[in-house]
Amino acid sequence: MMSRNLILAIGILCIPFIYLALTWGSMPDQVALHFGADGQPDRYGPKSELFIALGIISAVGLLAFGLIQWLPTIDPKKNLETSSTTLFKIGFSLVVFMAILNIYIIYSATHATEGRLVFVLLGAFFAVLGNLLHSVKPNYFIGMRLPWTLESEANWRATHQFASRIWFGGGIAIAILSLLLPLKWVVGVFLVSVVLLTVVPAVYSYRYFKQNG
Repeated sequence: MMSRNLILAIGILCIPFIYLALTWGSMPDQVALHFGADGQPDRYGPKSELFIALGIISAVGLLAFGLIQWLPTIDPKKNLETSSTTLFKIGFSLVVFMAILNIYIIYSATHATEGRLVFVLLGAFFAVLGNLLHSVKPNYFIGMRLPWTLESEANWRATHQFASRIWFGGGIAIAILSLLLPLKWVVGVFLVSVVLLTVVPAVYSYRYFKQNG
């Protein structure tokens, strides 16, 4: 089963390279390779460098996918063995995100874009993770790994049910705001949102610990 999942992940990560090959002939020799916070290209270079960028992103995605699938074998609590389906969904979502990001990089290299789609994708990714968080069992690798959640299964469960709702709603909000707000505000809104999505569940978890021991 693991090998089948790995083949599926590799196949998805290969899609951007196929897209690049199909559009290679119509690309100019010099393309946009980096974009500033305002979404405008600030560095151009040979189109061959796209292979390097895509390769790095794909390698990171594949490595993360493999590590996530491997976690049950090294989990001291042995709880992740019952979360294998959830772990696959998390890893698969990450691979899909990386593949879409690579496709967007290729498209942006030759088309005028504002850059806001990256934040829309990130918002969608947070929403997907939020939809899965409540299914993750207590462990040392994935989730809100705080002293009081690791010591109490009830705290872990309550915290992740709460965080699941916050992340899902927050992810949807990030995606929508990234589409509607002026681009100069999008980065700031995203950073503030990420801080809130991290801090608010942690505060909730601590308050649960103080109230319930």
